[in-house]
Parts: sequence; C-alpha cells; structure tokens
Amino acid sequence: MFKSFILTLIVFIAFSISEVRAAYWQHLVDPATAQTWIRSGEVRLIDIRHTKLGFERGHIEGSVSMPLWSWRGPKGRSGQPPSNTELTRMVQAAGLYLDDPILIVHSGLNEISFSAAAWVYWVMKSSGFQKIAILDGGVRAWKQAGGKVTRTAYNVAPSDTQITFSDAWIASTSEVAEISDGSHAGTLLDARAGEVQEGSSIQGAMSYAMTKLMGEDTSKALAPIDILERLKAVEANWEQESVIAFCSNGLQGAATWFMASEVVGIENVRLYSESLEGWNAVNSQ
Repeated sequence: MFKSFILTLIVFIAFSISEVRAAYWQHLVDPATAQTWIRSGEVRLIDIRHTKLGFERGHIEGSVSMPLWSWRGPKGRSGQPPSNTELTRMVQAAGLYLDDPILIVHSGLNEISFSAAAWVYWVMKSSGFQKIAILDGGVRAWKQAGGKVTRTAYNVAPSDTQITFSDAWIASTSEVAEISDGSHAGTLLDARAGEVQEGSSIQGAMSYAMTKLMGEDTSKALAPIDILERLKAVEANWEQESVIAFCSNGLQGAATWFMASEVVGIENVRLYSESLEGWNAVNSQ
C-alpha cells in the first residue's frame, strides 16, 4: 500500500511541476517566479529577518517587517505558537487579510533561516491564511538573481483580521507520548542532525535530519521529486498513521513538516512544535 501511495505521489508531483506556473499556487518559489508575482502587485511580502540587522539594511520593496521572534512563544517554550490575541494584533498591524497571497522572505544564509521561514509558514497556515509561499534561498538568492533591495519603509493600513489558531497541523505532548510508548501507531521523526540528537531524543523516534532535504546550497530546498525520493527512504506508514516531526525547539521540525506536507503533498504529517523544549519541561516535572 505504501508503494502505491508513493507512486501516486510521483504522478501528482510530476504533473504539478510541469503545470504549476500556469495553474497552481506554489509553496516554494525561486527568485524569478517571485519577481513575476511582485511585479503583478498581487502578493504581500513579509520579511522575517531581524529588523535592525536585516530588514533595515535592505529589503525587497513592499516588504513588511515581521521578525521571527514575533511568531514564537515565550523563552523556554519558544515552540509554543503565539496566542490568538498576539497573532491577531501583529497580523492587523501588518495590514494582512486571510485571503492575501503571502510570500515569506528569510535571509537565505543557511538551513536555519529556511527553517525559520517554514515555522512562520506553519503558524500562518494554522492561523487561516490560504495562500502562503517561501522565497527559496531568501534575500541572498534574490540578490544573486539580480533582485534589488531598498531601505525605504512601506506603510500599510491596519486590517481587521481575527485569528483563531487551528490544531490541524500540530501534535500535542500526550499524542507524542502515546506513539513513544507504543500505545498508538505512528512515526516520530527527529529532524535534528544525528550527531546532535544522539542519546537525547524521544524514545522510539526515528532519526531524519531536515538537512537531508536541503541542496548543496543549504539555504535552498531540493526539488520536489528529490524530496519525495528522500522521504521514500523513511520507513513510515505515511498513508494511514500519524507522522510527527520535531526537533529541539520546533524550527527544524517545521522545515521537515513543510517539505513533506506542502512541497510533496503528504497530508498525514504534523509538527510537534514544542519539540524537546516542551517534552523535557513536561517529563522533568
């Protein structure tokens, strides 16, 4: 059954890649596609870099500064998503509406900046945004492709958007515990590098570093077909059982979730956003 599922995915991805520019919204876009979108004036850009060290030194014209920290939970439990009140406040201040096409811009310095973009994507999707994409390679790839940046601020009118966070793509500590102790079928994917997680992972978790889904330029994802081929090597029942990605604080787990769910199209994947921060906090009590 797993093999037939994978074959179906291959057909789906092969068709999507050839047709996506003409007919489908892409969740991961290269700078050339991004420039086309921006010229059309139909996409909103949010820049998740540090405001003073990144955004104010040069950003894509039309971007709004929404740094990563504003999308994260409190110190020590940063993997918690912000509250509905906090999300509503920041989304309204940025003038965003749930039906706005959104392009998330990160630094493009390494796989961690990509992971940060994947985290913001996950929070935005869970908040009800319908069309979201990540600029593959971030600002660095944008500049390398000849894209211009500006220091001019972009003023926006506040929106009246109200956020209600959905739990459709989030896994709880209790759900992870049930898979860990074998009382519930499923697969836990530890998205950290093997040498980091050695001896410190959740019992029963499978090692699958998110870096395996990145290209030689570690700020860019592999092509969808390559990602699919890598995921096929994971001995998980993608079709029928829960597949939950996690890491230390949610970022790398978010990248693995994004690759599997949004790029390849596997629906049965969720993120344990609190990851080991939350797991250790609960199990050390």
